[in-house]
Amino acid sequence: MNKNITIREYREGDETSIMKLRGLVLSGSKDMDWWVWQFKQNPAGQAIISVAVDDDTNEIVGHFCHIPLRLKVETETHQVIQGIDIMVHPSFRRFGVYNRIRDKNHEIIRQKNVLLTYTFPSELMYRIHQDTRLKTIFKKTPLWIKPLNSKNIVTRYLNNDDTLNHVVTAVGKGLMKLIDRSRNCQIQTQIREIKEIDERFDVLWEQASSLHKIMMVRDRAYLRWRYIEKSNADYTLYVSEDRDKLLGYIVLRNLEDNGLRIGWIADMLTSSKDNPASMDLLAKAVQYFKNIGIDVVLCVMPPKAYLINSLRKHIFFPISRFRKKIDPIRIRLLKPEYSDSVIYNPDNWYLTRGDSDLI
Repeated sequence: MNKNITIREYREGDETSIMKLRGLVLSGSKDMDWWVWQFKQNPAGQAIISVAVDDDTNEIVGHFCHIPLRLKVETETHQVIQGIDIMVHPSFRRFGVYNRIRDKNHEIIRQKNVLLTYTFPSELMYRIHQDTRLKTIFKKTPLWIKPLNSKNIVTRYLNNDDTLNHVVTAVGKGLMKLIDRSRNCQIQTQIREIKEIDERFDVLWEQASSLHKIMMVRDRAYLRWRYIEKSNADYTLYVSEDRDKLLGYIVLRNLEDNGLRIGWIADMLTSSKDNPASMDLLAKAVQYFKNIGIDVVLCVMPPKAYLINSLRKHIFFPISRFRKKIDPIRIRLLKPEYSDSVIYNPDNWYLTRGDSDLI
């Protein structure tokens, strides 16, 4: 069966057909306000989108997208792009649509001043899309976990064996008591919830930007767009302060996955390695999640990140895999401004879950 398909760049008005395809191919419905926020209101620039159009129906049947972000590498800031929302209509698969829209998007990207592309591919895409130009810096996203409700966690994973469920739950409760007793953290700074991002976040970013060689820019404009203006997600933001000085922030989100209530630490930043803000913000986060009945707290953080010691002191521990949706991270360097030893060294990166489009 022949498919008459046109490959082209996004045009104004395509979003209605794109959303129709998204509803068919990707889980999680999104409204048009979300689409405009994600692809047009980004302070780093509008998204780069290529589409495949069925000539017979004029419907979009393929979609390849990169959203721009700003990345600090050593002392310089560069534009980078994150690949998201790769979609091909089921009836148009195995006709080369994916390769054609991918190549079109990269043709557009080559005309722009982009340092690198990065993506959090699904396990399926990771297996089928083997490109030697892509390098994996984390084969499994570095995930840290703090269990809060052993009974619900055990029930979720051992619900077919009541006896084993009972035994493991009892052991888990004992472990929870040890975890709770393991650290009696006295909060030393002012912690409060905020609803707006003010100019102090630019100062915080300037102070924190030297803590790792490679970090996504977390200035006032980015944080407001990412966590305040997003229409389809509710985040809880706390700040640590010393009088009027901003020492750090933490961003939290609550989600449910097959009956398990998950508390995500979406993002976190402090002005230095040594101030008490990180311990105080994590203490507040754990307290908040306990109060609303969260079963487990998750946090993405590379093992060499400057905040790791604070996570360990709050009895977060690393695991290689918690569930299938914790994806690898792949990078393609487009400009030879830095050596591979800088860009592809995972110890140079500071990453959180908020650096993806997955939360």
